[in-house]
Amino acid sequence: MEVVNTGKNVMDMLNELFNDLNRDDLSLIERLPYVREYERYRDVITNILREFHIALVLVRITFNDGSRKLRLPNKG
Repeated sequence: MEVVNTGKNVMDMLNELFNDLNRDDLSLIERLPYVREYERYRDVITNILREFHIALVLVRITFNDGSRKLRLPNKG
């Protein structure tokens, strides 16, 4: 994996993510870190942010044609 600096701000990246999530050809959406059935995703991220003062959220989207996008909006 390679880190690519897009030069975009967080709102632009979130808008791209929302556009991808609105597509009709999604086959899989994965979020990291993983959460257990009884946990809320935002609580897990909040706890990481409190403990380490930085949180990274990875969203991997797979489409019906097999193409993938990786989204890495972060807050620190």
